[in-house]
Amino acid sequence: MFKNYIQKRLENYVVSYFKKHPEVKLVVVAGSVGKTSTKTAIATVLSGRYRVRMHEGNHNTEMSAPLAILGIEYPENIKSISAWRAVFKAAKKRVKTPADVDVIVQELGIDRIGEMARFGTYLRPNIAVISGITPEHMEFFGSIETVAQEELTAANFSQVAIINRDDNDGRFARFLTNQAIDTYGTTSAAEYRFEIQDFTIENGYKGSLIAPEFNETVSAQVNIIGEHSLRAVMAAVAVAVKLGLSPLDIAAGV
Repeated sequence: MFKNYIQKRLENYVVSYFKKHPEVKLVVVAGSVGKTSTKTAIATVLSGRYRVRMHEGNHNTEMSAPLAILGIEYPENIKSISAWRAVFKAAKKRVKTPADVDVIVQELGIDRIGEMARFGTYLRPNIAVISGITPEHMEFFGSIETVAQEELTAANFSQVAIINRDDNDGRFARFLTNQAIDTYGTTSAAEYRFEIQDFTIENGYKGSLIAPEFNETVSAQVNIIGEHSLRAVMAAVAVAVKLGLSPLDIAAGV
């Protein structure tokens, strides 16, 4: 009972925050794997132009995600009434004061059926990014199809969704009801993709950023090791394009 009360109140503060500050954009990241690296890549690229809030840890649960969105630390003693009173006071202040960010990047974590849908009862993200979908918490989900349906729920309650084309089986598309869907990755099937031209241990990948909105090829140097990390980079590129960054800004960000 106490937990339900706390959770509902936190969710209400988040709703109030976005009503008070409609100019603040919300980008959520869901998926079985790659959420944190994708979140970090998105925040890094966007920070070249915008004020970005991103929790450094993985506060992505039904209780901790609302606080991460509001930029309030999760209390050390979750059984302390005084600690939660301090949280509520901070949340009220956050709602009332002018926004200190332009974009919030937040990961959403689940381990049981229905938890992603709960996020959708109070969040209306501008963009949802869905990273790789793999078997997780199978003792609760039972099948990879159920995992995919849960994770893709985030795409359905968001205005726009961008989905990892490389690592997600095409058969999961049947779980999508949102028509505003784009894909990212390194394969030619993705709308937002990285075409590799060269790789060295010292400098990482050299190549081209491809996006439907670009009128010409955009060259980029991405200082990472591991081709799988290019997925997170291209998720960041796709989000940056949607939020109005120029090709030059995006290339510098990656």
